[in-house]
Amino acid sequence: MTGMNQFVALDEQCGGVQFKIKGAKNKINVVKIILTEDDLYNVNFIRYSPSKLSYTPVSSVKGVYNDMLQDIFTEHTGLYTSLF
Repeated sequence: MTGMNQFVALDEQCGGVQFKIKGAKNKINVVKIILTEDDLYNVNFIRYSPSKLSYTPVSSVKGVYNDMLQDIFTEHTGLYTSLF
């Protein structure tokens, strides 16, 4: 439903994941989710331009609880992760 692809496991302080998406608002096409030491998540929404080889941060949300991830993703990308 979101066109997620190119998953990458991140080895930052506690770990995380990065993936590409298609069709999001604000031309967001990369999402990076990092688990913090506090067992919370930092979510970064990025616009990547392959022709310029540049990453442009669009928005970021820090201190996200796991049950908030779906709503944060939908709010920032306009894409839904559930059929319900």
